[in-house]
Amino acid sequence: GKVTWSMAGETTTATTETAFAMTDCAFDSAGKLVVIGDFVGSHTLGGMTVKSPSDEDEGVVLRLSADKSKVEMAEIFGGKDSQVPLNLRLGAAGEIYVAGYFKTSITALGKTTAAVDDSEIFLAQLTSAGKVSWLTTGVGKGADHVHAMEVDSSGNAYLGGQIGGGQKTTATPFKIGSFSLPIGTDKEMFLAKVDKTGKVLWAKESHYKSPLSSWALETIRGMALDSKDRLIVTGQAYADMDFFGKKLVPPNIGGFHAVLGRISTTDGTAQWAVSYGHPTSKYVFGNTVAVDPNDDIILVGIYADKVNVGGKIFTSAGSYDIFVHKTTPK
Repeated sequence: GKVTWSMAGETTTATTETAFAMTDCAFDSAGKLVVIGDFVGSHTLGGMTVKSPSDEDEGVVLRLSADKSKVEMAEIFGGKDSQVPLNLRLGAAGEIYVAGYFKTSITALGKTTAAVDDSEIFLAQLTSAGKVSWLTTGVGKGADHVHAMEVDSSGNAYLGGQIGGGQKTTATPFKIGSFSLPIGTDKEMFLAKVDKTGKVLWAKESHYKSPLSSWALETIRGMALDSKDRLIVTGQAYADMDFFGKKLVPPNIGGFHAVLGRISTTDGTAQWAVSYGHPTSKYVFGNTVAVDPNDDIILVGIYADKVNVGGKIFTSAGSYDIFVHKTTPK
């Protein structure tokens, strides 16, 4: 296609490390582009300069003018330690929802939350002017990450990802809001619902079922809301598992399989769930999901070797290949 506009930033002051990475974007109701990312050092973009308070990654929210000629808002948030925003959604009233992970600590509204281990989860709601309204964090042993977020028509936010990555003990639970989740010795799927005031309404983790496997690498990678604000999620698992209350036994025990399910937004339990794999395949991942105007679900994933999708077996041409699957839920 034809390029209609472009904008590039430049490093203005060298530090020990300089970098600027954009991670997500969305258009607000006025047609202005809102962008999130993280940076180190001093950078100028669209006539506005931002400077990190330390040599750590800093979270930033930008809004471009309607004609895309300049940056009209640039707000740094999170404090001097490392914060990496990954997911952006906009509320009906212009609120900015940002989710990601932080290391060491994160600070907002005069309160600092310390990390327990490698990386922790955060969700922030900002005003349309980029000022933090509230901040919710989830912390625990191991590497905790948010990979997906959605916001419904009532302003409730849904988070999906993994908790407990690389943990060698089950002694320390993952804590978010008033919820404390027991976790195993490796990555587990994680979902949470947070209302428009920052209160965590529910939080859930899924886990593998022994004795078919003694370890798991489970994560939510994508989510979407249908026209009735029903939550659809996808991701990957390594073994047979309790998928938020629904037992799933994959066709490829001992290999990764893609999962797809609809989650009750009332209590976080699965209303239905399916698994995609093949007995000879070691790698089948569900990467992202979308819902069309008819509420049909489109799943996009990758696989190696073979995958059985809706009764049809696909064979990869080499390493990893893509599969796209459309399904009409009952």
